Amino acid sequence: PFEVSRLQDYQHQPAYNNQVNKVQVNFGHDLVMAGWNSFLYEKAGRKMFSLQDENNVTSDINIEVTHSFDKRDMQGPSRTSVGNWKLPKEVSQSNFNTEIDTSNAGKPFIVISNLKPQQSYAIEIYASSNTSAESYNYFLVKGDNSKKIKHHVGNNLAETIYLKDIKADKNGKIEIGYDLPNNEKSYTGFINALSIELIKTN
Repeated sequence: PFEVSRLQDYQHQPAYNNQVNKVQVNFGHDLVMAGWNSFLYEKAGRKMFSLQDENNVTSDINIEVTHSFDKRDMQGPSRTSVGNWKLPKEVSQSNFNTEIDTSNAGKPFIVISNLKPQQSYAIEIYASSNTSAESYNYFLVKGDNSKKIKHHVGNNLAETIYLKDIKADKNGKIEIGYDLPNNEKSYTGFINALSIELIKTN
């Protein structure tokens, strides 16, 4: 009864609503709150299908952990607002985290799927921990195009990564992982929350 369905079983899932607003996902806490999709388990193979948008409208967007994180924690600040993005304390406190080194750098940890192929999306990522104020993560976001972004995570109260033009690849996927700069042997990678929204064109 607890078997996880293979992702290809859902390749032809119907589009419930392509006109949805921003979809928000939090990691590491079983939050029950309107407008949020709670991803509790950090191991590879865990998936969520047909995510709800911020207005609780069902979307056709799926999300999967494709490479295991080491653990989930409550290491972030108790509550924060980043620009117009207001994060409940359960979202800002909880995260998935893992040691990033040469064995897993560049691999996708999270895959967002069933997107419109080669269409542009805005993605926002929030990561924070109670580690040193000088702690950074190096995110790698890949679709039809790719971006590498340095993100301040140590006691982070005010910063997110905002990417306004990431295109889904030809299979309708966007991957999120971590890069390892030449001057780093390893570091702890965190993710507390992300949002994704189709950039609508006239």
